[in-house]
Amino acid sequence: MSEARRTITNEANCSIIDGKRVLLYLRLRMIITMRSIIRRAENCLLRPYGWGKSQVQRLQKPRPVNFPIDFVITWVDGSDPEWRKSRALYMQKDVDYEGNPESRYRDWGWLKYWFRAVEQYAPWVNKVYFVTCGQKPDWLNLQHEKLVFVTHQDFIPAEYLPTFNSNTIELNLWRIPGLSEHFVYFNDDVFLNRPVMPEDFFHNGLPKLCSLAIPFRYMYYENGLDKWFRMALNDIAVINSSFDIREAIRKHPEKFFSYVFRRQAKINKMIFDYNGIAGMFHTHTVQIFQKEVFREIWNRWSAVLDRTCRFRFRNEEQVTPFLPALWQIFEGEYYPERIRYFDKYFPLASHTLQQVLEALRSGKHRFLCLNDAKETDRETDDAICTIQKTIKHAMEAKFPDSSRYEKIDLS
Repeated sequence: MSEARRTITNEANCSIIDGKRVLLYLRLRMIITMRSIIRRAENCLLRPYGWGKSQVQRLQKPRPVNFPIDFVITWVDGSDPEWRKSRALYMQKDVDYEGNPESRYRDWGWLKYWFRAVEQYAPWVNKVYFVTCGQKPDWLNLQHEKLVFVTHQDFIPAEYLPTFNSNTIELNLWRIPGLSEHFVYFNDDVFLNRPVMPEDFFHNGLPKLCSLAIPFRYMYYENGLDKWFRMALNDIAVINSSFDIREAIRKHPEKFFSYVFRRQAKINKMIFDYNGIAGMFHTHTVQIFQKEVFREIWNRWSAVLDRTCRFRFRNEEQVTPFLPALWQIFEGEYYPERIRYFDKYFPLASHTLQQVLEALRSGKHRFLCLNDAKETDRETDDAICTIQKTIKHAMEAKFPDSSRYEKIDLS
């Protein structure tokens, strides 16, 4: 290579290196600038209430989880003739059929993949409590050392049985014998979709929850306000009656105005000014609990919870299992978690089928909720059959190997 060409090459290499340095410098400047903007925004948000930067307690750094965490899953096979006979016996003319459609009890045949996902993605779990009215899938290995089979009679007070009300079942989960103080509750339509760790659920013993006071969307269907939202408003009434919202925020500004919420923290400034909440952010995903919270709510609001549990079916006069999460938030017994971008909700319908398949393939989301929703009820029987078979095929491709939660097939 000639001396001239060598010189040109060296100069070009130097230019490339200098260009990279400039880009790196600009990126660092941008990061420093953004951090400065966030700090100023936090000070502007907190200063009117006497919370300067020095007054805001820093959140504790995470320590390794050294306590057991259990999973709890509830399941029902709505096609079981004996169960249907029992349900029909208690159905009355005044039962709210919109809040208790057939889809609430439909089994899609995907349960074994829930167990395969737990074994693959959360092998650290202490115990898995499988809760039913007494139904047992033929393939389930009840001899698995981590599996605990639980019937409603094992933990729900006799005066509430039999029940077909998910509120009754979930508000009494804390009574399950042997259940750990820290547990994670799954509906049977919520699936692990990638590896998770105990720190995804708890931070220094506290559940990780999103404490953004976002008013509930008033969802109207053919018969008016959606029934779940009417029940959720009952939860809000209990919280507003139990807590001085302004004082709860004043005690824990580092949580309600946490940096994880970014600009959305200003929403909580509004509820501080108003001293009440009209709703809280909620997604249909895993629910993270401590048993002591249930004990406290049952002690304080026993009449309300007792009334809820005496209904055999769901209706708008009840409170929901979302209440314990709200209670933990306003007692300050939680760690702030940003809106769960990595949890994904899908109503089961033809127009969402390809999105579900892509979510299963990509593993982008930690949890997938495949919900039997109102959109599902509008599908034809053939379309529902197609959805069921297509997703089952995708799950089989994702989890091809049987788990130890399944009986060994000797055929």
